[in-house]
Amino acid sequence: MSDHRLPSAVPILLAALLWGCYGPVGSLADPDPEGQAPVDLAGLTELDAAALIEAVASDREVPPDLLAALAWTESSFVPVDPRHDERPSGSGWLALSEDEVALGAALTGLDPALVAQDRAAGLLAGAAILEQLRAEHAPDAQPDLADERWWPALEAWADLGEDWLDDELAFAVFETLQRGQVAQTAEGDEVVIEARDLPGLAAIELAEPPSEGEARSGSVDYPGARWVAASSDNQSTRSGGTAAIEKVVLHTIEGTAASAISWFRNADSGVSAHYVVRRSDGQVTQMVRDADKAWHCYDGNGDSVGIEHEGHAHSSSTWTPTMVESSARLGAWLSATYDIPVDRDHFVAHYEVPGNEGWRTDPGPYFPWDLYLDLVRCYRQGGGEACTAMIPEQPGLAATDAGTGGTGDDLPTGTTPVWPGAEVRFEVPRDGDVVGNPVLLRARRTDGHHVEFWAGAYRVRSNLLANPAHVTATFGTIGPRRLKVRAESAVGTLLASDEVLVTVVQPEGTLTPRGTPTGGLTWDFLSEAEGVEPDHVRYAVDGYTLFDDATASPVAPPPQFRLTRTFSDSGEGRMLVGRAYDADGRLVAEGFTFIDVVEGAAAECLVAGTLACGDVVTGDTAGSPLATDVLDGYPELVGTYDGPELGFAFEAAAGHTVELRLVDAVPTELDHDLLVLDRSTGACAAADMVASGFNSLEFVPEHTGLYTVVVDGYDGAAGPFTLELNCPW
Repeated sequence: MSDHRLPSAVPILLAALLWGCYGPVGSLADPDPEGQAPVDLAGLTELDAAALIEAVASDREVPPDLLAALAWTESSFVPVDPRHDERPSGSGWLALSEDEVALGAALTGLDPALVAQDRAAGLLAGAAILEQLRAEHAPDAQPDLADERWWPALEAWADLGEDWLDDELAFAVFETLQRGQVAQTAEGDEVVIEARDLPGLAAIELAEPPSEGEARSGSVDYPGARWVAASSDNQSTRSGGTAAIEKVVLHTIEGTAASAISWFRNADSGVSAHYVVRRSDGQVTQMVRDADKAWHCYDGNGDSVGIEHEGHAHSSSTWTPTMVESSARLGAWLSATYDIPVDRDHFVAHYEVPGNEGWRTDPGPYFPWDLYLDLVRCYRQGGGEACTAMIPEQPGLAATDAGTGGTGDDLPTGTTPVWPGAEVRFEVPRDGDVVGNPVLLRARRTDGHHVEFWAGAYRVRSNLLANPAHVTATFGTIGPRRLKVRAESAVGTLLASDEVLVTVVQPEGTLTPRGTPTGGLTWDFLSEAEGVEPDHVRYAVDGYTLFDDATASPVAPPPQFRLTRTFSDSGEGRMLVGRAYDADGRLVAEGFTFIDVVEGAAAECLVAGTLACGDVVTGDTAGSPLATDVLDGYPELVGTYDGPELGFAFEAAAGHTVELRLVDAVPTELDHDLLVLDRSTGACAAADMVASGFNSLEFVPEHTGLYTVVVDGYDGAAGPFTLELNCPW
């Protein structure tokens, strides 16, 4: 975002403002009694969206990207339609309630009517409230840095009546900051929110939603949903139960998913829907059982299922690929389960339902009807990932107002319908583990295109294509951490998730575990400890504790910490984790490597760590305790690779160029060579094949999976090195 500032002709003057005429407002604190004088908005109204956000943020001492992410979350940068019941009424980019309009007007000296109607005035007023919430709830937050210190201020901003919903809104804002966003305002301005890394969010412990509902609680109908019950006062029994269902009604919330969920749980709202779909990742929340009547479209409630979509009918950016895909998967399940024809007579807009004409507009002119119904047909027919491939990057931009619903001709088909049946689970760590820092994360999925790892509200790593996928995450502070892994489709739709609660400690030393095959599927495991003298070591492979064949004990005693185990099943690229403990049972060191448990397996270089795109690691083939000298030659290569070697595991995607670079200060002093081994076959996938002075190696993986890059000394060379992994894509 460019560095815009308010023009000099638009000064913001400080003066007195009496607060008494407004009185207390909701749960928000009273404003500074000195207040501020009215602002001359003439210059502000001439600014484009990005410049306006910069100017207002600078004046009110809030980070501009945080203000932009909050506005995107609340309004999608379009005027909020006040004629919707799906959430409390709001106005402006920040969806200010009547109380917030009054408070913002008091804080800025602006007329309340202007705050409610003018985008610049509303943004100024909302930013003033956010500034006050920072002072009260997040005094350590910096006005120019959007980081975890702003979290309490955003929780207070949400004020949705339940802690977990306040966290959901705060999470939506920080998720936007971590993923990035490009959106268009109603005036056609482009707002760009750059993605950034926010590791401090790992310490945020998200409050959990209620596990059971208030009245009609039970397991969800739709396999891909979570259950959060709407108030029993906002629903009723459907005459005929699910047999009465004939159509699906599509809505937009005109706000956030969290605000809709909160509103449907409010007994005074008088509204509800069966399902709420989140925009960022397509998460589906079921709030009313399909057999019951949700109050979502007046005359059409009796024979319909209502799907609410986060966002705004008149925003071209609302219909993200994830939300369209997730809703289409849900629509396909509803169609198959209740025998609903996939056409525009049975999948209808809110405004088309009798009793809603003329005053409803959702899902709006940007909803991609033809694409949506084609996807519903495709998923119902079992097209799988071929259906997902039909989704353009931003489908709403090519949408039409009503659509014909497409023809369904030439759609990819499979053999069975495709519902959210994916599973993903942590292999390392396991729930309740005490783990070292950095933390090893490894998960396996049954379906889906890739996985993401999260710690608290921190997006640790995304778009991991390997299966199983693994990363290491270093946390700035130790203590309890809730870790989550999510399996997602190619466009980022949430298909499955798993989470564990672990305790992170800072080990005092390091541990180097080694595994050596001794015949068949029997392995010997040893470890070397540095900086500590452990009482014992315990080993685990893919999260399963190993027990010694002879003693049936998981405890490997000093001095070598030997344990012998015969595996019952084989597997390549398995993660061996060693954890060393003192006599009091405290974790004092931890380490890992990868082993291929196969018949006749041969020893391979130890894996000293992992690499991901953009990582830079250092090592020493001469001095590292992890360096080995067992790979003196490679069948595919000519030469004498008889120097010590170190390995680094990384996952690569088929067809994407990967660049490995030695970036030593004087790379010509040592003849370090780079070789890439395909762990699924053991074959050499790439090598530099040149003499000393080598600088970089590029290769294109033939398949998605786990690889090992080996730094090996040619003709006995050994010493320090620095290695960088780049992914130009």
